[in-house]
Amino acid sequence: MKMKKQKLVILSLLSLGILGGMANTALARDVIEIKNFRVTSNGSYTPAAKKYTSSNTVINLQQTGGGKRVDVDNYSTGGKWVGSTTCWTNTRKSFSDNSAPGGRYNLKLSNKKWGQDNFSVTGSWSPDSY
Repeated sequence: MKMKKQKLVILSLLSLGILGGMANTALARDVIEIKNFRVTSNGSYTPAAKKYTSSNTVINLQQTGGGKRVDVDNYSTGGKWVGSTTCWTNTRKSFSDNSAPGGRYNLKLSNKKWGQDNFSVTGSWSPDSY
């Protein structure tokens, strides 16, 4: 009986260790914080981040006065365009693109809405949504 209990404890600990290792791998991702990031009609690039999974790219923007539209383009660090979306401040937007695991990417945030002045945003983004 004692031997059976020891085997069960060892098996349980091994299982937890394996699951814990898998969880750390699945949760690995770069999250880039942006603070007072200037959004202009010409656009500005965020710092680059590495993509680990084939999940969507995600951007989180905090509230700005009146809510602003942000045009988002995703580029590889080599300059290749891989996708785009439009989002608003005070939202979280997940979008699919052609970015690939192992690559490094940055977002170009622009203000292409006619009549909308340049503004600053605070938030975060990641090339992986999980």
